Amino acid sequence: MAFQKAVLTDDLDRERARAFFAEHLPQESGWRISDSRVDKELQIPSVILMALEDDRPIGCAFGSNDPEDVLHWRAAGHAELAQAISRRLFMVHQLAVAATHRRLGLGAHLLGGLELHARQSGADLIVLIFDTTAPGLDCFYRSQSCEILEPGQALVIEFSEIKRLCHFRQRKVRYSWAYKFLGTGPEMSHDGAICL
Repeated sequence: MAFQKAVLTDDLDRERARAFFAEHLPQESGWRISDSRVDKELQIPSVILMALEDDRPIGCAFGSNDPEDVLHWRAAGHAELAQAISRRLFMVHQLAVAATHRRLGLGAHLLGGLELHARQSGADLIVLIFDTTAPGLDCFYRSQSCEILEPGQALVIEFSEIKRLCHFRQRKVRYSWAYKFLGTGPEMSHDGAICL
C-alpha cells in the first residue's frame, strides 16, 4: 500500500484532522485537537500525523504530552509534578484508520510515528486510552508491545526524581489504559507502580 505521511501544523490541517476523527472514531477519546494558539498558551506542543492516499486522508494520529494532568497539577500548585509528567509521559489522544485501509499496517505505522516523536522529545512512557468494546483494539495494542490495564484500573507511576507517586484514573467504564515503555525497560515497585 502506498501512502504519504504528513505532519500537520497549521490550523486548517488541524480542522482536516478533526473532520477525519469525527468520521472514523465512533466516540472521541482523550484530548481534543486544539488550534496552534492554544498549544502555545498551554506550552504543551502536540503532533498530528495524517496518512494520505491521493491527497485523501486514510489515517490520522494525534498525541502530545499529557495536557489534562499537566494543567491540573500546575493549577494545584505542584509545578514540579506537572513538569515531570510533561517531560516523561507522551499521550496518544486519538488514532484512527479508515475502515477500507485497516489491517494493512497503517495504524502501526502511525503509532510508530508518534513513538518516534515521543522518544525525540525525551519521553519515557507512551500512554493511551482505548475503547474496550471496539473489536480488535486490545489485540492491536498488544501486538505493538503495549501493556494493557483492566477497565477502571488506575495507571500508577512513581516519578523517582521527585519521589512522587501519581495515580492516573480512567473515568470511563468501557475504556482502558495501554502503555509502552520507551526506554530499556520499566522498573516496577513492590506495589506495582511503574518507576520512571
